Amino acid sequence: MSSLISIVGGFLLALSFLNKKSHKILQLWLWLALLPNFLPVILVLLSTMSFFYWFGLSFQGLWAIVFVHALINMGLVAHNLYRSINHKALASLELVYVEGASLRQWLWPVIKLLKDDILASFIFVFFICFASFSVPLILGNGLSTTLEVFIYEQIKIYKDWSTVSSLLIIELLALFILSTLGWKQDYKAIKEIRETKLWNFNHYKFFLFLPLTIVLSGWMVESLRGWNELYRLADYHSEILSSIPWTIFISLGVALLITGFLLLIAWVYPLKYLGKFLFGVGAPSTVLIGYSLVSWEFSNAYFSSALLIILALTLIFLPPLYRLYIATDFNDLHELVFMAESLGASRKLIYSKIIIPILFPKIISCAQLAALWACGEFALSSIIADNSFSLALIIKDLLQGYHLALAAILMWVILFIGCAIYFLLTGVESVIS
Repeated sequence: MSSLISIVGGFLLALSFLNKKSHKILQLWLWLALLPNFLPVILVLLSTMSFFYWFGLSFQGLWAIVFVHALINMGLVAHNLYRSINHKALASLELVYVEGASLRQWLWPVIKLLKDDILASFIFVFFICFASFSVPLILGNGLSTTLEVFIYEQIKIYKDWSTVSSLLIIELLALFILSTLGWKQDYKAIKEIRETKLWNFNHYKFFLFLPLTIVLSGWMVESLRGWNELYRLADYHSEILSSIPWTIFISLGVALLITGFLLLIAWVYPLKYLGKFLFGVGAPSTVLIGYSLVSWEFSNAYFSSALLIILALTLIFLPPLYRLYIATDFNDLHELVFMAESLGASRKLIYSKIIIPILFPKIISCAQLAALWACGEFALSSIIADNSFSLALIIKDLLQGYHLALAAILMWVILFIGCAIYFLLTGVESVIS
């Protein structure tokens, strides 16, 4: 259901981007559409819980999980489908209009033309929702609403490893089948941005402003309430102070590992099956990776937990970051690399003079986004570490107790850490470039 809502809302929102007034405004719309996807999931959860709490609604259960998944992924779908519409179908719109056809007569052939792109987006969002652990962990209301949560409860509460082994095999088979379907979306960069004023699609921007309103208003209102309850944070004083260094360490570690892995991928590029593998993995299972690493122990429990979280988050973040934010840039390099190899350039020369100058800014952008996500990650950390190890884990406990105002105040600390790491990596990029 989350995937279906995301596809329908994302397609309608993509149509609204066709009525752009300028290229800068279009870039702003696209950035705002992706904002719920860029932000840490825990911030989106806080905002939506607060928003529905104002109306006296209990934001728990399956419908809440579906709503949050759609809220996060709708803008991402819109971004991808807009590129596909602009690239494949927009040129035919003027001809259809001149010949007197209705908008409905144009839309149906367009949907058939984009069926591969729509299917790829649907399967990718379904993949993300199927493997999601953080959203149902908070909103599941103590119930095993998803397979990930059920596996987590079987291990954490019942220690039933025989059942877990069977479930993990089933989940791996399901993820493998999903990884082989529908990956035909065209990720070539669009050099020319077209627009249309023949039909007005601006009313579909409702699917842009609704998520933004919920995410921003919920957080801001709870932040204002939180200032009046700031004294209550004294109860968490020691936990907060001890968790901040580990939060920074994990975020920096994830950023460095993501950078290293992407640089390694750039070195072996073009490697046909590696790209297909990263596309196919989609969104790895958090529970599977978490419990695969949790048995690794070192002498220092806190340090070992931090290292395991860094490694696990890197494995989880790398495939979606590659697929969504840098795969297009790798594809655009193919002709340049082929031409350089034809002229006799060595692999080292191609890497240092062609690949790195073009890809390094995008690699740093992926590392910055991964660092922000790592700051707010709590689901995997709840498997590997104790409940006060990081700021996100403290916020998770506050959310589960519906202490939303205090959680909103601590969210500012997480975003401050994320922004500090963002500017640090920006400085590194400027120095190296």
